Amino acid sequence: MLLPLGIMSSCSDDDDLPDVDITVQLDKVVDQGDRVYVVQGQPLVVTGVSAKGLGGKEALVTGVSYLWDRIEVFYTRVDPFAFSISTSAMPAGNHLLTLNMTLAQVGKPLAYSIMDIPVTVVADAADLPEGSEPGHVSLESRLTPGRK
Repeated sequence: MLLPLGIMSSCSDDDDLPDVDITVQLDKVVDQGDRVYVVQGQPLVVTGVSAKGLGGKEALVTGVSYLWDRIEVFYTRVDPFAFSISTSAMPAGNHLLTLNMTLAQVGKPLAYSIMDIPVTVVADAADLPEGSEPGHVSLESRLTPGRK
């Protein structure tokens, strides 16, 4: 399971940030622990983004901006925050999918979170890691503010 890099910030006390698990659902990819792989010509599909509050406090994602190689390509405020990007014209090699999210949790100030997901586009299915098949992948990241 890939553990994408996730960070969080707010205009409030850093110890009062939302305490959440973020789940990103992807389709047509292969998860190899440190990155996901997609075959050139197949779309990279995000089927959903969600937040689960920790400590008994409900949480949710209120909007997601998607960036491909640091360039914003899509924004949505509509749950489940689905997104698809064509890889037909993408060069094979390493890329970066970034999700910039706004998070809300009961009793906490709104926060802004960034999640980076390394992506490798391969020219052909034969170039995927051995024994792997593209399919549905669930990526999770725990975002917990610092405790004193």
